[in-house]
Amino acid sequence: MTASCDVIGNRDIEHMTSHIVRSVTHPEEVKEIMHKLAGVTFVQSVESPALAMVTPLLVRGLQSGVTATMRQSAVIIDNMSKLVDDPIDAAPFMPLLMPALEKATETISDPEARSVAERSLAQLQRLNVLVEKEKLRQKYIDHKLVVEAIASKMKAKDADIQINHIAHLCCSNALQSTTTTIARH
Repeated sequence: MTASCDVIGNRDIEHMTSHIVRSVTHPEEVKEIMHKLAGVTFVQSVESPALAMVTPLLVRGLQSGVTATMRQSAVIIDNMSKLVDDPIDAAPFMPLLMPALEKATETISDPEARSVAERSLAQLQRLNVLVEKEKLRQKYIDHKLVVEAIASKMKAKDADIQINHIAHLCCSNALQSTTTTIARH
């Protein structure tokens, strides 16, 4: 598992890989690992592999019942969610993070820590709006339909590879132009 997590491509957390993986089998170390991870300055774009690696740890931190650990989880979620360039990367993790963070905002008794969790939740909700827009947008770009449309206009037989490639380019271009339009609004 450590070897597979070593290739996530996020320099901000790659030095923490062995600790994060260890937290899966040693939950008593979550508090210490969260403290180390909270000290990380996140600057690199966050993509789905990095989120896949840290989400279980963040959820466990939010569910720990320890105010300091819950606060650190909220800080990390806030910092990382601001660096997600492609909202669809965060889509699989929202159903895990949102409820855990919402519950933390309701159960943290320390006002300052609760404020941090609420700020983090607001940031995560902003990202979730982008995730939902991206999901809707991707429903309309169907690779199979694009292949059929291109094939219907082509005269050449046995051009499946070329048609498939052109369809991928068209879908990619459509996604890119839609993303640019959404980003402008």
